[in-house]
Amino acid sequence: MPTSPYEVLDQLVVDTAEAGWATTTMPLTFLKGYAHERGWEPIATRRGGSAVSKLKPTVASEAPARSISATVGLGAQLLHVDGAHIPAMPDFVVMHSEAVNSTGTRIWRPGFEVVHSSPVQHGVFIVGTGRDSFLACAADDNELRFDPYCMTPADSRSREAFTLLTSYNDVHEHVWDEPNKLLLVRNRMVLHGRAMAVDGEERELTRIGYRTGPLK
Repeated sequence: MPTSPYEVLDQLVVDTAEAGWATTTMPLTFLKGYAHERGWEPIATRRGGSAVSKLKPTVASEAPARSISATVGLGAQLLHVDGAHIPAMPDFVVMHSEAVNSTGTRIWRPGFEVVHSSPVQHGVFIVGTGRDSFLACAADDNELRFDPYCMTPADSRSREAFTLLTSYNDVHEHVWDEPNKLLLVRNRMVLHGRAMAVDGEERELTRIGYRTGPLK
């Protein structure tokens, strides 16, 4: 039985290897210290942004341009990985809420038959727009790179991949039902997204993306 915060976090990392996500309750400072000691590199999940960001439900008219909120507003988000539009994506995404809130985070791990299907492995997407766009498949070294908001299918197989990766089953809804709830997500193993925001509720999550390199 883990007895220290770092032992709890060690076990959390182990648990994510199977489920793709794991959760505990602790102040975010413990996770930051743990990540620093293990040489995890904080990276931004939005081009030009900060590695540490605040997530708040925002109406579409007030959201940053090209953000998910600019498309869906307070509605439920399609599930995605974070940082799909940048070449070096985060391995882990941490989300933390100091306060209880009623707006969940939905998580789905696509099955082996989806991730290893020909459309997901070989269908070509245009990622991003303009000079910074590039071509990619929805699975890279059997790890996911998929965000329906910034990836446009470029052939018939990618159109099929888009359908496969937006046809969810067995979605888990993580609830923020305790203060200092922490959610650790293997970013390239599962897709995640905010559920429909509860009207009038104040909700703020802190999000950090990490590149870890080979885990010990």
